[in-house]
Amino acid sequence: MTTVSTDPSRRRMCSSESDEAEGASKTSSAETSSTASNMSRADGAGWEGQPNDADRSAADAAKNMSGGPSASSGVTPNGRNVRAEAALVKTNEDGVELEAVSGSVQAGAQNQAQVTTARATVTGGRGSASAEAGTANVHAGIENSDGSVGWNVGAGVNVLAAEATLKGKPGEALSGNSVTAGVSFGSGLEAHVGVRDEDGDGKPEACVRLGGGPFTFGLCIEVPVVIHP
Repeated sequence: MTTVSTDPSRRRMCSSESDEAEGASKTSSAETSSTASNMSRADGAGWEGQPNDADRSAADAAKNMSGGPSASSGVTPNGRNVRAEAALVKTNEDGVELEAVSGSVQAGAQNQAQVTTARATVTGGRGSASAEAGTANVHAGIENSDGSVGWNVGAGVNVLAAEATLKGKPGEALSGNSVTAGVSFGSGLEAHVGVRDEDGDGKPEACVRLGGGPFTFGLCIEVPVVIHP
C-alpha cells in the first residue's frame, strides 16, 4: 500500500531540496564549461584564429617594455628564428625606441648577435633615424635589415654611429622606394642584397646595402613589373 504525504511543510522541504540540487548541477556544469574554454585558449590561438591572452601579453611586452630591466626569449613572429634578448633599459612608444646596456642572440634563417651600450631610434611615415654608441654585431642570413629577403653578411664595432632612411609613402609615385645613409666612428664591413614588396602593390623592390669604414649606403628601387604569386 502506497502512502502519500499531504503535509504542506514536507512538500515544501522536498521542493527546496530539489531546487538546490538542480542549482548545484547548473553551477558545476558552468564551471566545467568555463574551465574547458580557458584550457582551450591556453593551449592555442583564441576563437577564429585570434591570439590568446598569453600571445597578446607577450606581444605587448615586446612592443612596449616598461623601461626597467627586461629579458625575453622565444620564436620570432615569422617563425623562422629563435631569439633571446636582455636589456637594462628598453622602451618603445609612439615610434620612439630607447635601449641601453642590451644584448641579443638569434639563430635560424637569420643568425646574429649584438651588444649595445645605448641606442635611440625614431620611426615615422617617411622613414626612420637612429643613433647609437658602443655597439658590436655580427650577422649572416637571409632576412635583411631593410625588410627584404636575400642574403646578408657583416660584422662591426662602433664607438658612435648614426643612420637615416627616407622612403616613399603608399599611394605616392615613389611608394616602395627607399634610400639609406649612415656614418660611423668604428670599424666593420657589411653587405646585403634582396627583394621585398613593402607597399604590397605586386611590384617588387630590389634592395642593396653596402657598408665599410665610416660610411653605409642602402637603396631599394621598385621594379615596374607586377609579379603575381
